[in-house]
Amino acid sequence: MTPHLGQGASQAIEDAACLAAYLNTDPTTDAALAHYDRERRPRTQAVVRASHQTGRVGQRLHGRLAVALRNAGIRATPPSVALKAMVKHARWEPPALG
Repeated sequence: MTPHLGQGASQAIEDAACLAAYLNTDPTTDAALAHYDRERRPRTQAVVRASHQTGRVGQRLHGRLAVALRNAGIRATPPSVALKAMVKHARWEPPALG
């Protein structure tokens, strides 16, 4: 995962919470790990894709025109739209532990 969303530690904490819950509720370790993979993979992949895209647009642009267009687009984006894009990766509810 690239560091562009600052989600690495958050994802690790979410992983730990999910593993604890599934190990507590599923009948076997293998079942808990399968449950963990099934539940975590879609969210994790979405965060990885978003982080990669943010880095591509935010830090890996080259050339004055590309940077100027990016900056103009950021300035033109309403704060509510920018916040909605950020919050979707921050919003998460842990599974019940029992």
